[in-house]
Amino acid sequence: MPTVNVIINGDFDQGSTGWTGTDLETNYTHDVYVVGGTPTNHVAEMDGTAAAVTVMQQSFMIDQAGTYPLPLFHP
Repeated sequence: MPTVNVIINGDFDQGSTGWTGTDLETNYTHDVYVVGGTPTNHVAEMDGTAAAVTVMQQSFMIDQAGTYPLPLFHP
């Protein structure tokens, strides 16, 4: 079975396109947060302050029941 990416804009290259929620901060690049980071890699910021709540979500359909890996990138 060929690999299909069901997550729309999972790399945030198009900002918040495909994502819904609250406090979507998706227009930052990797170099803003990591010294020596790549300015072409986009990231999403999730606030950690006491009063802030970040919700990021997508809905998608799959063709059949089964196991689907959800890889997450973490440097």
